[in-house]
Amino acid sequence: MSTSSQRQGHERWLQQFIQNVNNLSFEYCELADIENSDPSKFETYKANVTKSYSRADYAGRYESLYKDFLEKSKNDGGRSFCTFLKRFIYALDHVEQPELHAIAMAKHILNALHFFELNHYSSSVLLKSIQDIITYISFANLLDLADIVNTKISETKDGKNLTHQFLLGSSFILQRIYIFNNISTKDTDGRSGVTFVQTFFCALLENTKNSSFCDAYRFVSIFNVPDIYPLYIENIFANEFEFFSLSQRSEFLKKCFNFLENMKEKDMRMLFEKYFSTWSNLNSEMLIEIKPMILDFFNIISKNGVITSRLLSMLKSTITTISNSSFGFTIAIVLCSSKNLGKKAVKDVVEIFIRLWKSSFSLDNNAWLVHVVGPSPASTWKEKFSTLFKVIAMDDEYKEIFLPGLEDLCFSMFAYRTKESGQKISRGVIIEDGSIAFLGKWIFLEILEFDMMTFHKCIEWLLKLIRNSFGSNDSCIFYIDIIVSVVKRYKHKLDDCSTVLSGFIENIFKSPNGDMCSTVIRALLPTIMDHVELRQVILEEVKTSIRQVSTQDKVIPILLLLLRAVTEQSDVIEMNNCSQSFATYSSLTAKNGYKKTPDETIALDIYSIIKSILRKSSVTKSILYKCLIDNCTKNSNIIPHSLYLMYDEICNIKGISIDDLVMIDRGSIVVKQPLPQLIASITRITKLAVVRDVEEKVANGILYKIEEKVEGIIEMIKEKTLEELDITEESCKPTSNAHGTKCGVYAKLMLQLYNISLEYLWNFGNILDKKSSYESFRELLNRREELKNIIMTSESKTTLKRKTSILTTCFDKLSPIDLDNDILGNMLSVVVTLKEEGSTSQILSEENRLTLARFVVQTFHEKMKNADVSNCHAVYSVKMLRNGAINLYQIYFAKEGPFFSGISIEDNIRTLALETFIYILIYLTKKYEDSSSNQLEVIYKEILKAHSKPVKEQVVKEIAEEEYTNILANYYTHFITNNFLNIMDSKSSSPHEELSKRGLILIIFFNHISDSLPNVFCSIKKTFLINACKTSMKISNKENSPHVTEVVNELWKLIFKLVYNSQIYSNNNIGKMLTTVVESIVYVYASKDETDDKYRIRILKSITFTNVNVIYIMYIKTIEKMIENIEVAIQIYTSLYSELTNEFLTLLFKDFESIVKYITDIVETSIDYECNKDSTAEMLTNLYKVLTSILKQFTAKSNQKKEMLQWSCLDILSNIIKEDVNSIIKICKKKLCSKNVPIESESVSNVVKRKLITEYKKKDAIFNKYDLAMKHFEIALLQLNSKFNDEKFTINDKTIVSSEDNNG
Repeated sequence: MSTSSQRQGHERWLQQFIQNVNNLSFEYCELADIENSDPSKFETYKANVTKSYSRADYAGRYESLYKDFLEKSKNDGGRSFCTFLKRFIYALDHVEQPELHAIAMAKHILNALHFFELNHYSSSVLLKSIQDIITYISFANLLDLADIVNTKISETKDGKNLTHQFLLGSSFILQRIYIFNNISTKDTDGRSGVTFVQTFFCALLENTKNSSFCDAYRFVSIFNVPDIYPLYIENIFANEFEFFSLSQRSEFLKKCFNFLENMKEKDMRMLFEKYFSTWSNLNSEMLIEIKPMILDFFNIISKNGVITSRLLSMLKSTITTISNSSFGFTIAIVLCSSKNLGKKAVKDVVEIFIRLWKSSFSLDNNAWLVHVVGPSPASTWKEKFSTLFKVIAMDDEYKEIFLPGLEDLCFSMFAYRTKESGQKISRGVIIEDGSIAFLGKWIFLEILEFDMMTFHKCIEWLLKLIRNSFGSNDSCIFYIDIIVSVVKRYKHKLDDCSTVLSGFIENIFKSPNGDMCSTVIRALLPTIMDHVELRQVILEEVKTSIRQVSTQDKVIPILLLLLRAVTEQSDVIEMNNCSQSFATYSSLTAKNGYKKTPDETIALDIYSIIKSILRKSSVTKSILYKCLIDNCTKNSNIIPHSLYLMYDEICNIKGISIDDLVMIDRGSIVVKQPLPQLIASITRITKLAVVRDVEEKVANGILYKIEEKVEGIIEMIKEKTLEELDITEESCKPTSNAHGTKCGVYAKLMLQLYNISLEYLWNFGNILDKKSSYESFRELLNRREELKNIIMTSESKTTLKRKTSILTTCFDKLSPIDLDNDILGNMLSVVVTLKEEGSTSQILSEENRLTLARFVVQTFHEKMKNADVSNCHAVYSVKMLRNGAINLYQIYFAKEGPFFSGISIEDNIRTLALETFIYILIYLTKKYEDSSSNQLEVIYKEILKAHSKPVKEQVVKEIAEEEYTNILANYYTHFITNNFLNIMDSKSSSPHEELSKRGLILIIFFNHISDSLPNVFCSIKKTFLINACKTSMKISNKENSPHVTEVVNELWKLIFKLVYNSQIYSNNNIGKMLTTVVESIVYVYASKDETDDKYRIRILKSITFTNVNVIYIMYIKTIEKMIENIEVAIQIYTSLYSELTNEFLTLLFKDFESIVKYITDIVETSIDYECNKDSTAEMLTNLYKVLTSILKQFTAKSNQKKEMLQWSCLDILSNIIKEDVNSIIKICKKKLCSKNVPIESESVSNVVKRKLITEYKKKDAIFNKYDLAMKHFEIALLQLNSKFNDEKFTINDKTIVSSEDNNG
């Protein structure tokens, strides 16, 4: 356009515009009146507008006009410009080429939105004006305006310099472009407004390097077109993301945080899932590097609950994110610390841990499930937590973020201790008797490390949990175990919590559970020893409780614990050195006016209370005696005082007759004096005095006085026979009268007396060198055995008659008296290692030695059989157990020498020795797990020496860094290939009863080893299985001994357990092994007697006519468990992962195909030989149920995901159904279910008739379930098949029949 024509056009525009302004002057004046302005200013306003439009420069006119209104905005907030714009936009409809003017004014409106000092009214009008004016602008010119906006934002991309009004007005321009194609397509030249806007924003975001919330992100957020975010993110992920460094990826995610709030949930999932997979393994240095991004994330979720909820939903839908991704795990912990929805996050995250924990239990205990599903989710938890703890220790800001969530997390895990049946971790494997709380315990102990404020808060919570859990022993012991660990690791920190502990101690004395109360005090004892104020609190509570009869028993152990704490203080040690009795020092200091220290005062009060206890009941005194032994063992300072007490007590003993020790008082049998407990206390404290050389501290020869008294009592025991003591089978008969009950209690007391007398003589009688001493020992030993037989006979008759006395007795409340563990170990060592020459052989002859050996082995057997691994108060010395195991094996194995050779192979002592040996090994492995490997190694070497084998013999291929696994595998292999086979192949003419007991205990040991090792050690378990199978081939039971059969059956239980728990079902070797089992079973069923050729050529000689049905049912149940594991695998997989995959199902169906072939063998055998059809029907019912479940799930999921119908795994499933399952159905059609035989009422007795009716009902129930499963399978098959045109899963209709058809 030429300059002259342009000027003419503008002049026409000016004339038209002024004319329109004049026409609208009335409206303007009206507005002016409303604002109380002077209407005369209108002419001035008009003159300024006219002056601006009179300029020849077109661009200058609008620039001049804009500047004029910019100046006015300082006073009127932009109202003048707004009024002008209303006229201007109105005039655009009445002039030529309005777009040219609209473009120019649109640019100035954008500037006004940014630079004018606008009030709220003006802002609204200007935003409305920009929306109106862009309707006059073409698509191409709108793109130019968009470029201006881009330039403005790019200039300020590192800050927040643009006003909200400017960004909002700019967004109207982009929105107009976005929808332009829907308005008109003639001016777009085929270009897409949507594409332009998407490209515009993607470029804007990509060019914005700053990850803080700046103008670019503000603009994107205001515009809020949902497709922008995924397009931008996907574009980055598809291109440069792969080449980003760790910090660049962190910055990009931080940038994406700016529009998280506006993103759709699926887009947020896409973003985070990419990072979860990319950052699957972050170490502490990497976490430190990405800290700014984590801090930003924490601030965002603390303000926005929507984002927190969406992320929690994402974690819950794919729970393996926490276990498989370090970043996912970190995000979960940060969510737990969120100030917004933090409690919900903790609850959800703990539930995720619970679900993973339960899945891990199944996976850790089944190698096949690991094979198809993958490793246990719990296997990496500690590693991830450890990384987190490391960065918390390195960085205070991380500590502020993570610690609150970790605290809440571990206490929430503790809460599940009381809600769930427990599962705990053993060697990294979840086992059935623990819970998720054990993970919480580990977290708790780690977070105590960081600062004192956290320590104080957590300890207060823990003490509160202990106090509130006294009603539940299991939970209380769990929490006490935590406090024990706290004392061990953080005693220095716990010392600063004396005020909290003081209040806690006062409260626990109110608990009715005395055992728990004393256990807590024992746990806190190291801290109590350092704080006199805590000792004073305990003393005051003891003084109050000791006055009440109901609480005396529970406070005595606490009193003695307090005594131990006090007597280890320096001032009390000095006091003890000056005084030989509990009463002397107090009177001495009173005379001299000596000012006692607080601990001395406490000690004297304790001594006074102890003396008063000795005037109370026998139960109370027995508790005191036991506590004195425990305290003297821990603290030698109180040994002299305790001996004086014991001497005073034993001086009160006048005799050992029934009337001296037991009486009847108001309907109760009362033990007048707990003599066995008293002598036990004397014996053990005296031994401590001798061993620790404290005789010099004991004045007036107290040891000799006590020795004289005790030996006098033992002499009385020795002199009197059982008849003289009025203990006979007749007197101890179970009766309801008082005398019979009294005699029974007296007999048990005397048995305890014999036990402790034997211990005393062994300690101080020099029985191996003095013949008279040994004669006394042997006499007591024989009399003890006689008494024990009487008591056992009496108790067995009581059980048979089921009659009990109406009298009550306190005997069971007395502390039990058994031989001391170390004494027992010493006796056993003497029996095994004693040299058979010189004077000793005359004293301990072979006969005497065997008698002693029987006593020691029987006693040891009783101890270890009843040993409680979980009881922390009855821990056996590891050295004693190790030496005991070695010596017991020598007795069992019959070491060379006259003594051992004199023990026959059928002797029960060998059986008991082997059983006790196995119990010790089981105890060691259960109690100490991996830590027991050194002891097990020592024992194993001694076993090899006994067998004259090389000490370094390796019987299994070892696994690197798995000493415990390797040693257990060696035990298993050695015992099954040597001991077990030798036992079962023994040529003894005995009825094999003792030998079968040995076989059974060895199988218990094999099961224990198998259960102790994770099933993921397939190579080890495969060795176990091969050895067991080889053994089963070599065992023959020609005599059909029921004892041998029992052992063989237990061996097969072990074999089948190893098959379905620790092996891969599709493994060729497993297939051959199971085929061999079926063949041997078939050969037995097909044979008439033992001379039949098939019977003689069967490979597995342990399968005989006697046990074939039992083993066949075991085999069926094993295959049934395999079928169940198919469904378990799917359940675990779908709980861990959001969707099924073709790869997973392919692997699953391949193994399923192998299982179905085993099922075919069973069906053929059951029908051909008319055996175990009921068990077979139950197995098939499970098969059809599992198939139905698979078909239904596939049908349902394929409705949403059509591509599933093209998966290759369906070919395998189709083959299983059309070939194998179809074949099974055809075989069953021949006759799986036989008709019930009619009951002839005349020829059948009522008892037999009722039995048959019960069996028929059971059988009918089994086949009804079978029919129902078949029908559901057929329906599911039809539903899935309807999705295929080629009848991929069709089975001939005539194939499927019910059990009713079979019967028909």
